[in-house]
Amino acid sequence: MTAADLAARRATAPERIDNGTLPAGSQMFYYCQSCGHLVAVLPEDWWRDEDAPPKQCDWCLGHGIELG
Repeated sequence: MTAADLAARRATAPERIDNGTLPAGSQMFYYCQSCGHLVAVLPEDWWRDEDAPPKQCDWCLGHGIELG
């Protein structure tokens, strides 16, 4: 895993959806804190610790990328 691999991954990240602009009751979109790819789409009322979205995607976890 190189910095270039992560940069390439970030370059292909989808456009983020701003949850704050969605109507009440909409699903919430969560993105990897390392590369920006989508990690979860959850209902607005998910607020329980066991339902929390992951902070990183499987790709970043699999490549040993740590949150900084």
